Amino acid sequence: MDAATPLTNLVPRGLRVTQAAHYCGCSVHAIRNAISVGRLRAKVIGRALIVLKDDLDAYLNALPYVQPDAAGSVVVQSVVAGRIEERQAA
Repeated sequence: MDAATPLTNLVPRGLRVTQAAHYCGCSVHAIRNAISVGRLRAKVIGRALIVLKDDLDAYLNALPYVQPDAAGSVVVQSVVAGRIEERQAA
């Protein structure tokens, strides 16, 4: 890093869980769940759980796109505690 570069211009590589949820546009619970079931990698620094942006991007890119059914409504599948749940999208 150049000595003239102010620290305020640094872009973090890692995000705390709350920041990761904002980055992905989802809830903190969704991020914690993805970490706990092994679909999203995280690191620990001190007491903080850190998710790298590259890992968040890989996680988001691996998610399937939503397809409407024949009636035009959208059914969302999600994995909760290891089981698949389906629900109508809002």
